Amino acid sequence: MLTAANKKSIGYRVYGKLFEQMFDGTLATKGPWQALVTFQQLIILADKNGDVDMTPEAISRRTTIPLDIITHGLVALEQPDKDSRSPALEGRRIVRLSDEREWGWNIVNYAKYRAIRSQEERREYMRLYQRKRREAVKVDVNKSTSGKQSQPIAVSSTQYVSKTPVAALPLPEWLDAEVWKSWTAIRPSKARKAESLKAALKKLEGFRDAGHDANAIVATSLANGWQGLFEPKAKNGAPVAQSTRPSITCQVCQKRAYIWTDGKCDPCWRRSQGMA
Repeated sequence: MLTAANKKSIGYRVYGKLFEQMFDGTLATKGPWQALVTFQQLIILADKNGDVDMTPEAISRRTTIPLDIITHGLVALEQPDKDSRSPALEGRRIVRLSDEREWGWNIVNYAKYRAIRSQEERREYMRLYQRKRREAVKVDVNKSTSGKQSQPIAVSSTQYVSKTPVAALPLPEWLDAEVWKSWTAIRPSKARKAESLKAALKKLEGFRDAGHDANAIVATSLANGWQGLFEPKAKNGAPVAQSTRPSITCQVCQKRAYIWTDGKCDPCWRRSQGMA
């Protein structure tokens, strides 16, 4: 039985949702099997940001899985995987929280799948809520018409009017279309129009050029039910989390770049491709 102190010490992180596709991807089909076992434990131990700020020894002790299996799995999860469904960070599943220490990791796609999970849970909640509401209305109608001749019940047509459809826009290749679609679906009608969505894309591109993970920003807004997109802020004096991909000095403009291709920062690369 967990005491109040024990609950506080583990931060209530007692379960995590595992998606079925995990067992169909390269992590399961190519192995090593230690990586799959370790990844499952990291999902359970991660905080709301996907961080597992623990040593391999602590992970082993918490999960009772032998240290050699955890260590083998962590090394494999840090490696690039060109066949991964997620191209972010060359297919790596986890990255170090800091270059200055050998432990502590962030699950690369945690925000994306947390947003999908939250969306599924929200839909399930609304399904149950609407069912209870219909049952309550049915009971009230039965009471009000008891002993009287049955009369047709008028229902406002506005109850069945769908929201304004989301305007279709061409999306940049770096943006996860699934997460974007889910986020735009929770926006109010006036914010679903093309002009509003174009402005949101431009704002998101600005965050990306500043070195932030654009998909993580959208996923965070979706998970929290926010209708806007917000630049990540520093916490407790710590630096703002930016892309964990190593930065470079652009070969063209000589500026520091967190988003880059072929040795050029993103704006210079796009100009070289005639995309500016």
